[in-house]
Amino acid sequence: MIQGPNLNFVPTPAYHFRMWTILSMLRDFQGGTFLEVGCGIGLFLKEIRKRDVMGYAIDLSMDAVLGARLYVSRFDFMIQKRDFWQLTEKYQWLFCFELLEHLPDPVAALKKFHDLLFSNGVLVISVPAHKEY
Repeated sequence: MIQGPNLNFVPTPAYHFRMWTILSMLRDFQGGTFLEVGCGIGLFLKEIRKRDVMGYAIDLSMDAVLGARLYVSRFDFMIQKRDFWQLTEKYQWLFCFELLEHLPDPVAALKKFHDLLFSNGVLVISVPAHKEY
């Protein structure tokens, strides 16, 4: 169990499989800056920090941000409570896991993600594989 301020999280087997799949796809991921939208308590950040990259992570939940700072070391990445709609910086990589389905307008969010990427940038997203999605 991962604990933090107001957080109790037990990664499921499905979570571990998703993380393994994503990290396998990113085997050669190096260089450039990245943004993780909806970083939660920083599980992806903890894995990706093993590579020589610069990153920025945001979440709307202050509890999640505080948890991520505890779990990952606040000196590895900038982790802030921010809304991605307010961002204007450009990134080489943008990661968004299990968040898109919670947004009122996912298509508009995808367009915003596109705007936040350099022209040769890469968007990596995952959404649940439930029938209702």
